[in-house]
Amino acid sequence: MLRNFASLVNEAVNDGFDRGVTLFMESLEVDMNKQEIFEEHGVLPVLAQLFEDAGVDVGEAMLEASEEDLDSLMTELHGA
Repeated sequence: MLRNFASLVNEAVNDGFDRGVTLFMESLEVDMNKQEIFEEHGVLPVLAQLFEDAGVDVGEAMLEASEEDLDSLMTELHGA
């Protein structure tokens, strides 16, 4: 009985480890894809698209926005 229990625990640990590694690799792939987008297009155009998708009109000024402008847009986005 103790051997069966130990075997079940070992199997559960191995399954959990495998799932953890799989989730980590999937998350890493998503992060690397995001990084490629940021490197290719820059951060501000990506942020502008996110704001526009959420219904916040940012116009071309977003590409030259200051940190205060971005804070203002984030506040507006949060309220949207």
